[in-house]
Amino acid sequence: MLSVLNILVVQSVGVIATPALVLSNRYLLKTQECAAFLALLHNLAACIIFSRQACATKRPETLPFLWPAAVSCAGALSIWASNAVLQQTSVSFHQLCKVFTIPCGAIVDKLVFGIRRTAVEVCFHIFVVVGALIIIEDIDLNQGRVGTRSLLLALVFVSTSVSVAALNRYASTHYGVVAIRLVGLLIPYGVVAAAIIYTVVESINDSPIQRFIQVLFDFCFQYPRMLLLNVSLACLVQFLSTWSSTVSSTTLYAILSQVKVLLAIISSTLIEGERLRVRTLTGACIVLISATGATSAEIIQMGQKKSKVILIALFLTSVTIVWCDETDVIWNPA
Repeated sequence: MLSVLNILVVQSVGVIATPALVLSNRYLLKTQECAAFLALLHNLAACIIFSRQACATKRPETLPFLWPAAVSCAGALSIWASNAVLQQTSVSFHQLCKVFTIPCGAIVDKLVFGIRRTAVEVCFHIFVVVGALIIIEDIDLNQGRVGTRSLLLALVFVSTSVSVAALNRYASTHYGVVAIRLVGLLIPYGVVAAAIIYTVVESINDSPIQRFIQVLFDFCFQYPRMLLLNVSLACLVQFLSTWSSTVSSTTLYAILSQVKVLLAIISSTLIEGERLRVRTLTGACIVLISATGATSAEIIQMGQKKSKVILIALFLTSVTIVWCDETDVIWNPA
């Protein structure tokens, strides 16, 4: 068993590695359309690196027969949808889609694990959604990069992400499957699932095999260092995400994701110079405060009076920002 300090260090590494992976994905996705390619490449690389675990790990007899295939399909679909959203929109929108994993995670915790939330926590979850909706509306209206297809892909991304976290947690708590065994068990199924998704997506325009070789050849010669960094981060994040989902509740796992969200948004703003409006920044503050309040039962001890004061402030801020003029001042770090 890991100590609290070791768990904190490993979680911190995951928090840093995930935004780095998002930014490297963004860099490669800007060069050409390769969302399905990256999903397949990351799974192939993980299969090679964790090949020993994959060969040595056998499915526990107590684990349902279809469980590895189900969670692997959901994971591969989540990675592809994540890449597709990142390619079609911005880093800010892509990361803010993860905000919805908080209320979704709370629902899963209640239905699957029987974890109940207080009325105050439910209110915090509601304001998480309110803040996210303010930001998404602002991005859609003022930047024009969010269409119906992007919203559908975001829905797939969020639902599959929560499903994978919940399934991994369930396997750990009910069947005693540790993280490294879980990774080895899922990798072969993940490669097959990613290959199927890649074939379906790429067969519409070109030969899947020919397309894969061509894109891999282009990246190896044009962006070899970035490709190596991207694949290494993908394998690291895959292991750390699986490990984190086994030691955290679904809601706590979702909350940790929000720290990664903020780091990714700040990093993308500095690197790409994305313009953030006052409404967007206010919505982000609402999300951050609400997400912190939503963790009160698991991380911090917050009094009821203080929580109610914060909720009133969030309500007044939300109403004000919704009714304010949409020609807010734009903040551009560039």
